[in-house]
Amino acid sequence: MLFFNIGHCFEQIGNDEQAWIFYEKSLNIGYQSLPANHSHIATVLSKIGGLYDNKSNWPTGIKYFEKSLENNNNILSKDHPDLIIDFGNLASG
Repeated sequence: MLFFNIGHCFEQIGNDEQAWIFYEKSLNIGYQSLPANHSHIATVLSKIGGLYDNKSNWPTGIKYFEKSLENNNNILSKDHPDLIIDFGNLASG
């Protein structure tokens, strides 16, 4: 979570490159220490997708949004608000 929070701070001040570095660190640690379908992994995937989307790299952003949606689809109820966010991210990408 620490790397995720640092990444989020960098994203908030507009430093997407540093945000991406810390989100990737958070994702790698998540894959090593959490179940593959953990909600934190879905959140980080969505944040990375958003960074690619901000850079107009929509194909890569969409891949991350799809991974986040797939992950959340496996762990959340079908009417969970996070699924709506994931669908919205895909629609905007």
